[in-house]
Amino acid sequence: MVQSIKTGERKALVNGGTDGRYLPGGHLVYGLAGALLAVRFDLQRLELVGGPLPVVEGVRASMSISGSMQFAVSDTGTLVYVAGRLGARSDAVDLALADRSGRVERLKLPAREYANPRVSPDGTRVAVGIDDGNTSDIWIYELSGASPIRRLTFGGRNRLPTWSHDARRIAFQSDREGDEGIFWQPADGSGSAERLTKAETGVSHAPESWSPDGAHILYSATTGPNVVLWSLSPADKKAVRFGTVSSSEPTNAVFSPDGRWVAYTTTEVGGRRILVQPFPPTGARYEVSQSAGGSFYPTWSADGRELLWVGGGGGGTRSFSAVSVAARQGFVVGNPIVLPNRLGVTGPSVQRTLDLTPAGTFIGMVAPESARTEPPVAPMFHVVLGWFEELKAKVPTSGQAK
Repeated sequence: MVQSIKTGERKALVNGGTDGRYLPGGHLVYGLAGALLAVRFDLQRLELVGGPLPVVEGVRASMSISGSMQFAVSDTGTLVYVAGRLGARSDAVDLALADRSGRVERLKLPAREYANPRVSPDGTRVAVGIDDGNTSDIWIYELSGASPIRRLTFGGRNRLPTWSHDARRIAFQSDREGDEGIFWQPADGSGSAERLTKAETGVSHAPESWSPDGAHILYSATTGPNVVLWSLSPADKKAVRFGTVSSSEPTNAVFSPDGRWVAYTTTEVGGRRILVQPFPPTGARYEVSQSAGGSFYPTWSADGRELLWVGGGGGGTRSFSAVSVAARQGFVVGNPIVLPNRLGVTGPSVQRTLDLTPAGTFIGMVAPESARTEPPVAPMFHVVLGWFEELKAKVPTSGQAK
C-alpha cells in the first residue's frame, strides 16, 4: 500500500507481495515466493511504472503471520539478505496439540504455512489460516482426522478466523473489497461471505472473540501503532467502543464462557499485562498477570474457572501460565502456576497463534517432522556491495527520484 501522510489517501500498489521497500533510486522492491522483485515507482504520482522484474532469487521468507522477507538495503546501496529456497517459504510448520504436561501430538496434516488456529466451541474442528505468500485463506479441519482439510474462503486475503457460539459461522478479516474489514461466512461452506464491518482508510479490523450468546463480537481496530477494542452486534452491524481499552499491540481479547467477563492484553498500564473487565464494561479492571517478561494471548478454560496465557522469557522462550479465577466480590485471582510449552509461539506483537480446546489441550504450531531428522542448517547471509548499480541495470529508471 501507499498512503499520503498529508491527505491520508491510501491505495494498493501490489497484490500478493510482501515487505515492500521504497529505494531512493526510484524503485519499489518487495518479496514474493522466495524472490525479490523490483518495479519503477513514481514518487510524485504515487504510481508504479511498468511491470515488476525479479532482481534477487532465493531469499528466506519470515513467519507467515508477518509475511516479511529477510533482507535490508542501506541508503548507500548495500544489500544484505538471508538465503532461502526459491518458490518455497521457509516457515512451513505442523499443526499440533499439546497437553499440560508438554506432550505434543501432531495432527495428520502436511506441513504448511499455518497461522492463527481457533478451535470450534464443540471441540470438533479447527479453523486455521494458510498464507503461502501468494494466497491467504481460512481452512477447516476435523480434529478426528476423518476428512481432509477444506478451504473455506475464496477471493482476497483472508485471515484471523473466529467461531460463532454455535459453531455455525466464522468471522474473519478480509481485504476482498479493498479495506481490511470483517466478514462472516457459514462454516460448512454453504454460503458466501457477507460484510460485517468496513474499515476506514488506514484502519484494520480484526475479529477477536464471539460472545457465548452470539449477540456480540469483540474486534480490534488498528491505526498505525494504536489498537482499540470494539464490540459489534452482528444482528444490526452496530459497533460501540469497549470501554477505553487501548494498546500498542494486539489485545487478543476473549469472552469468558459465561459471557460476563473479557480478558485482554494491554500496554496501557505499563509493560504488557493481561486485564479482565466486566461485560458490558463498568470501568472496573482487574490485573491477572504480573510476568516480568510480559503476558499475552489470554485464554479461558471451558468452565471459566481458570485463565491461561503465554508469558515472556529469555532467549525467545515462552512459557504457559495458568491461574484460578472466581467472580465473587469483584474478580478474585489465585496464584499462577507455570506449565511447560512445546509449541512455537509468535508474539506478542501479532494476533493469537494458539488456542485452547474445550478439553484443556493447547493447539498451535511446531517445527515440521522433517526438522527432527534433517541436520540443522545455519542461516547464510549474503552481502552485495554497490547493489544499486545492479538494480538500475536490471530495472532502468528515467532518472533519480527526489
